[in-house]
Amino acid sequence: MNNAVLARRYAYAFYNIFPRACTLEKSDLLHHINHFFMEHRKMIFFLALPQLNVKNKKKAIQIIVHTIGLPEEYSTLYMLLIQHKRTFLITDVGVQLRHIILEKNNIKECEIVSSVILSNEIQEKIRVLFEQKIECTIKAHFTVDTTLIAGIALKSDTLAWEYSVRKQLHMIKQSLLG
Repeated sequence: MNNAVLARRYAYAFYNIFPRACTLEKSDLLHHINHFFMEHRKMIFFLALPQLNVKNKKKAIQIIVHTIGLPEEYSTLYMLLIQHKRTFLITDVGVQLRHIILEKNNIKECEIVSSVILSNEIQEKIRVLFEQKIECTIKAHFTVDTTLIAGIALKSDTLAWEYSVRKQLHMIKQSLLG
């Protein structure tokens, strides 16, 4: 079975069993713990070691979860993954769970790319425009890509939209090449 599918199944199971632990506030904390595990890949390696006693693994997980500010139920999730010998899925399950929480709250996390730096006022107008277009709340991260050439693009895990001179030039080139 594909790791992404398996991670999503664990995430959905957790969401269904512990819905009170899956709030928007917790989704931001999930982002932090996912970042922690991505930055400290050795921690996942050590948690997977069979020589390390389960009591010590549980203590380490509880310390990490408590330090980040997540409820104790998250320790249960991570220990389940460890006991199922699926420690390698810890970050994937966290990412999937965060997506599920945002999805259930009708929020889409998007990167909005522009060809120039935009003022906060313009960013807000663009975010509202896209919210109306896709009919959900957008958690936007704005970036600049100078290769965009006088345009704007929106990217998410399920959406991709671009309006730019670069895209128009690409379309003209494709039509000329056949």
